[in-house]
Amino acid sequence: HLRTPPATFTLFHPTQKVRLLRVPGAAAQGTGKRISCCSLCCSSADELIRQTTVSCAERGLLLLRVRDELQLTLAAYQALYESSVAFGVRKALQAEQGKAHLEERIAELEEEKKELEKQVSEEKAKCEAIEKQETERREIEEKKHSEEVLFLKRTNQQLKAQLECIIAAKN
Repeated sequence: HLRTPPATFTLFHPTQKVRLLRVPGAAAQGTGKRISCCSLCCSSADELIRQTTVSCAERGLLLLRVRDELQLTLAAYQALYESSVAFGVRKALQAEQGKAHLEERIAELEEEKKELEKQVSEEKAKCEAIEKQETERREIEEKKHSEEVLFLKRTNQQLKAQLECIIAAKN
């Protein structure tokens, strides 16, 4: 076995300086910086794992497993995030399409409501006209009936008077 001294910050420090000098020129926007920082952190972690593996193989293997699990977890979270964003966009588009459909339906129903209100007013006007005609017809019928009753009463009185005259003449 070859014994090497354990990795320390002083061994890591020069490598870190070189990597930090690369970041500002990598990208000026937030996303680019994040990607550069992620790659910087990954390469720094890889360097730490390499140095740890040199000093103690078992620790290095454990750190590799931890790194791999972390990368898998991050990849799963990234896929979940992308899936949820896509789902949100789909739902937003569906809502927008549904909104347009509902607005069309509202316009159709309002038009139908106006037509039905027009029909109701026409039917009310017809009903009022029929009621007026029936009232006038009933008044005419009542007047006719009262005239007929009056005529029959007069005729009845005349016939009574004639009958009384005939009976009085026989006696």
